[in-house]
Amino acid sequence: MGVPKVYEVIMKGALAEIAKLPAGKQQLVNAAFEWKLAALNAGRYTPVFDKLIFKKIEDMLGGRVNGILSGGGPLASHIQDWIRTAFGCYVVQGYALTETCAGASFSLLGDTRPFNVGPPIPGVEIMLRSCLNDEKGEPEILDRNGLPYLSKDRVDAEGNPCLGRGEVMIRGPTVSYGYFRLPEKTKESFLPNGWFRTGDIGLWCPDGTLRIIDRIKNLVKLKGGEYIALENMEMVYSGSQYVDALAGGLMVYGDGTMDRPVAIVQVREKAITQWAKENGIEYKNVQDLLENSAVNKEVMRSLLDCYTKGHLMPIEKLSAIGLIADPWTCDNKCLTATNKISRHGIAKRDGEMLESLKPLGRK
Repeated sequence: MGVPKVYEVIMKGALAEIAKLPAGKQQLVNAAFEWKLAALNAGRYTPVFDKLIFKKIEDMLGGRVNGILSGGGPLASHIQDWIRTAFGCYVVQGYALTETCAGASFSLLGDTRPFNVGPPIPGVEIMLRSCLNDEKGEPEILDRNGLPYLSKDRVDAEGNPCLGRGEVMIRGPTVSYGYFRLPEKTKESFLPNGWFRTGDIGLWCPDGTLRIIDRIKNLVKLKGGEYIALENMEMVYSGSQYVDALAGGLMVYGDGTMDRPVAIVQVREKAITQWAKENGIEYKNVQDLLENSAVNKEVMRSLLDCYTKGHLMPIEKLSAIGLIADPWTCDNKCLTATNKISRHGIAKRDGEMLESLKPLGRK
């Protein structure tokens, strides 16, 4: 059991070990991975691959893992696929908040759809609230197509069928009574009829399971009026080999004065130093590499590969990045207690870099 960042670190650690193998063996492992993933998606098993190739990978976690539980945030689809394929185990995603005393829903065994967190657990009610202003009935936020999130929606932003979209609301005996000595915040989130406002945007799948899209506060409007989903973008871009998940990953930023988003990236030192040596780039220390335009261009190339593979929208394409290698942690208030990035903390600590990037997002 762990948060998505734990599994991202495990995946990248295993991939780093695979990268040390001779080229021929790397190709064999990659081919076996593609074959096994296709087989799993078709409901078939690959005992030969499991014994000859994946046994060594499974042994990295002790060789006895039958299933994992991920919670505390969305698990990227490429990480989910890699974990269940390489380690030969089930991946279950849970959903809830501290205010609801842990689990409110869990994905079903064998359900491999990304961001699907299953049906509500017994005794817990979940509903989706249309994201409209209660007084004026105006949309609070819009999706990437410029449409509001409504509980009566029958298609999502990609045109797939659904049974409603909106803010996830939870009610039941597991929901707490409020925030200690914070009456105003309690009134805002805990409604008199027992419903708790999670601040998450979700949709009902046709089979009655819940899928989490993003958090309301992570949906940001750009200059042209389009909304971008920061957390989803960070999840996609974190797939780059140069992003150091253990140091905090990366933070995407956008606001109403910008045409395109920018990002601050925690760089894996081993990855960029290896690339620099292979490409004949001289440097005295890591800071020299972080400020090198060729290194910046290479990291951006890798991120844009993730952009393409992740099927992000054109407005979600990064316009500029800043590279750092000074980890974000809970101690420096750049990460929360659950290891999620603290945008306020990062903006405060790395504000100078962020301010230098903003103009590059206005071109």
